[in-house]
Amino acid sequence: EREEAGGAAADLGSMRILKAVRMFKLLRAAKFMEHLSKLEQREGFQTVKKPLRIVKSSFIMLFIAHLLGCLFTMLIDTTGTDNWLYVYDPEVFYSDNIQRYMVALYWAIITISTMGYGDVLPVNHSERMFAIFVSVFGAVVFSYCMANMTAMITQTTGADARFD
Repeated sequence: EREEAGGAAADLGSMRILKAVRMFKLLRAAKFMEHLSKLEQREGFQTVKKPLRIVKSSFIMLFIAHLLGCLFTMLIDTTGTDNWLYVYDPEVFYSDNIQRYMVALYWAIITISTMGYGDVLPVNHSERMFAIFVSVFGAVVFSYCMANMTAMITQTTGADARFD
């Protein structure tokens, strides 16, 4: 029994290392944002500067929603039914990871955008704590993205008004 427990602990440690290595894929998102910023500053790209900013703001919001959705999915205790996914839809709880991810992404986007329909609810303490964090953090992210888009629209409207 002790050898089995040691083997299981080693497997769990290996899985954590693999997950940590997979986190380096997140660097791709940072590189993508860097490429967009460089493209924005190039000469001759002034006409697409504002659409690029909208793409950047949208990407930031979707990327953060993706991360929060993944984290919300990781909170699911698959050994029991005391979790948000089982309460939301038991069929999805027993389905594949893609359906779970889609529900979690939906929850993250709805929460970040401050709509909060209330159909996907945290059930246990850790889920409620995470939901509080996402609500506060999401409000900041959403405000930042909307402020960027509003500033671009205002600048465009102001420039048009001066030339009319």
